[in-house]
Amino acid sequence: MIQDIDYGRLPQHLQGGVQRYIEQGVPPGDFLTAVITNDLFLAISHADSTSLAALPDIVRFFYNESPSRCWGTPEKMKTWMETGHKKYMDLSEYTERKPYPVEIIRVK
Repeated sequence: MIQDIDYGRLPQHLQGGVQRYIEQGVPPGDFLTAVITNDLFLAISHADSTSLAALPDIVRFFYNESPSRCWGTPEKMKTWMETGHKKYMDLSEYTERKPYPVEIIRVK
């Protein structure tokens, strides 16, 4: 659930931008956009010294704390900003951050 995300694992100056992106779909700045879309070269070129030093922790935050549908590719980011965050917020009220049960159907 969104309430379970520990934004405190991020450098303080990035917490607000990441929270607005995840919870409201607000576009982040250049550095976070590069991190979210997996563009290491761009992330490093836009990082301040604090963000650069914390880059491994920032990547771990997205992997471990954020919804997997909100990061990884430019397409996933675009979809998240357009509609994904709304769908996640609607579902997070009723579900935990666990995969949906999968039913195996045998085909004869």
